[in-house]
Amino acid sequence: MKNSNSILILVLGVLIIGNFSSAANNRLKWRRAVCDGFTQNCGTICCGMGQTCCDTTCCGPTEECCGSVCCGSTETCCGGICCSMFQECGPKFICQ
Repeated sequence: MKNSNSILILVLGVLIIGNFSSAANNRLKWRRAVCDGFTQNCGTICCGMGQTCCDTTCCGPTEECCGSVCCGSTETCCGGICCSMFQECGPKFICQ
């Protein structure tokens, strides 16, 4: 009887530990994006076909990644900001 109690305690311990590790794994999956074969994982979101990952956002096919923002086709990247076509990137990355 003592031997069967030890086995029962061991089985219950494995089930409890397995349950906690499964819950922790599911919590991690919730925080990161799960993308399919046609999308690119970009942190917490999935970028579609033709898009590129830019920090934690997706840039379109005509956009350029500029740090953590996407610049449009008429903009230029200036350090981490986008300057319009009428501006140029000045010292200390300020659009002028």
